[in-house]
Amino acid sequence: MEWLLVFCKNPIAGQVKTRLAKTIGETAATAVYEQLCSHTRRVLHFWGGAVAVFHASRPLKNNLWEQDHWYQKEQQGQGLGERMQQAIEWAFAQGATKVCLIGSDLWTLTPTDIQEAFRALDDHPIVWGPATDGGYYLIGLTEPQPELFHTLPWSQPDLLKKSQARLPQLSQFRLREQNDIDTLEDLKAHPDLYKTRN
Repeated sequence: MEWLLVFCKNPIAGQVKTRLAKTIGETAATAVYEQLCSHTRRVLHFWGGAVAVFHASRPLKNNLWEQDHWYQKEQQGQGLGERMQQAIEWAFAQGATKVCLIGSDLWTLTPTDIQEAFRALDDHPIVWGPATDGGYYLIGLTEPQPELFHTLPWSQPDLLKKSQARLPQLSQFRLREQNDIDTLEDLKAHPDLYKTRN
């Protein structure tokens, strides 16, 4: 069974896209985040497997992610790594044979990216979606790998490199590189998204 996990936040001004908000304001940054989440949700509609949306805090009522047969859960753990590990282990406990976890702020994500990630897991135990900032926007696994989620430089430019070095003996597949929307420069690179703040 294949599980796609999504990490997201409630779209509350001052709690999302805080780096972007420093340049365009909290209201505009929240609107951008809502657009990113809406795009991610559209991509998920092309996915035929199981979906679980993990919220950083208690999900709001009547939120964007409500959908028949989709799970909505609150993230558990102290830091991002622990929260990711617990979400992935939860999916495997449900009987998953493949798990991919993505964020909710990638404007260029396509259904093809998701499909390619799951196909790659047929031949590789780990799949990465590399981000241009040195992190990653997707991780795919065929079994839990707790080594990948502890004492790593989260939000630092060498995150992916150090994560891959944790399991050098395993064949690791890389998807195409993409960029999260975290700064004004990131936003300007996508005029179709940039206009939503005006």
